[in-house]
Amino acid sequence: MGEALKATAGYADHGPHVHHLAGRAAERLTWLAYAPRTDRERVLRWTCGCRLVVYYLVAGGGRAWVRCERRRHILARPEVTETEPMRHADAERLWERILLGRAR
Repeated sequence: MGEALKATAGYADHGPHVHHLAGRAAERLTWLAYAPRTDRERVLRWTCGCRLVVYYLVAGGGRAWVRCERRRHILARPEVTETEPMRHADAERLWERILLGRAR
């Protein structure tokens, strides 16, 4: 048996797909325009780049936040938005809700 897949392993931009709950309302998140928050940020996790909407869990400066890149089509330049920076534990919980389709 091989080793467990880590967040940084696998093919570039390949990550989990976001689950969509048909017929269920998802929590509406407040997305802010992208603005550099720190000179040293680190992408901890990401969703699959094969989708038109890709999410990133980002950390820097002792805080964490979620970045969202939306494209109209695969070759289009993405619109980049982010949540407010928050405690790492809160960002982890938000990341889980996004992956499960409970927040957008």
